[in-house]
Amino acid sequence: MRARRPPGAGALLLLLGAACATPVPPGPVPLSVVPAQGASAAATPVEIAGVGFDASVKTDYGGSGSTVQAAFAARLLPWDGSPAIVLSSVAFTQRRTLTAVVPAGLAPGCYDLEVTDPAGRTGILPEGFEVTSSAASAVGFRLAAIPAQRAGVPFAVTLEAVDAAGRVVSGFAGSVSVADRSGTAAPATAGPFALGRAVAQVAVAVPRAANRLTVDDGAGRTGTSNDFDVGPGVPARIAFAGAVTASATACSPPVELELRDAGGAPAPAVSGVSVALQSGPPGALAFFSDAACSTPAAAIVIPAGATRGAFHLRGAAAGSASLRAVPDLLPSAETSVAIAP
Repeated sequence: MRARRPPGAGALLLLLGAACATPVPPGPVPLSVVPAQGASAAATPVEIAGVGFDASVKTDYGGSGSTVQAAFAARLLPWDGSPAIVLSSVAFTQRRTLTAVVPAGLAPGCYDLEVTDPAGRTGILPEGFEVTSSAASAVGFRLAAIPAQRAGVPFAVTLEAVDAAGRVVSGFAGSVSVADRSGTAAPATAGPFALGRAVAQVAVAVPRAANRLTVDDGAGRTGTSNDFDVGPGVPARIAFAGAVTASATACSPPVELELRDAGGAPAPAVSGVSVALQSGPPGALAFFSDAACSTPAAAIVIPAGATRGAFHLRGAAAGSASLRAVPDLLPSAETSVAIAP
């Protein structure tokens, strides 16, 4: 004898079965357009791929049989809210993709792509297609604002080719020359552009107040940046600021050490730089922090923001010796010293 189901068991099973069933796609979901861009001057054939691209089957139970409807539609939606642009020759392929043609003469810019299936359901691919402008429409270049920089340190410069209305000319793919008021900007060229834009790493070799970059493509199109200051560079080495003299009987004049950037210009310390002092042979020179040579010093510190530090020395005996300055994290500097009797 079969056991009886409790009341409501059938409804519960139906609900569980519905929960485990694969959900029906809500409609077409476009995922890509190939190619994803085209020139405004010419029509562009494209292929649209996605999921939920399904033909509609209509069944006539009165005896005429079933028919398959595959009448898809595709449109481009401008961002400014102007009327949508209908793509022509939309066709459903055996690969379950759509082929269509984007018409010529559209305004440059990015467009959302809308696909409508035979059942009237729609799906949108944001920024699915870009209409590029012709390079001939470019009238100049726009440079992003440049903040203050350091000499010898590369910085990013963003450039855009623009038309008379200030819109980016995505069809421009050339290069430009780069120059500045100091005459030391490098590299001398930037590009090629991609979709009307380029990013270049530029360095100015020397400090310069109110510097400015200028770009030129050689065809009469130019662009200039804002004025920006180029300050001293980052310390790259240390050097003796002058000749060093010593005596075996008297304290020397100040011996100055200077931090310099890669171009040889004075460079202020970002943070305090400790510099060890050494002589060769060891003990040939004694180092002091004061002009009376009464306070020994095995090292000096060049404080943050300063370019120089000083010390004094005295020779152990007449003759010659070598003097070496060894800074933290920077190459050392060495010089010869004649010790007077």
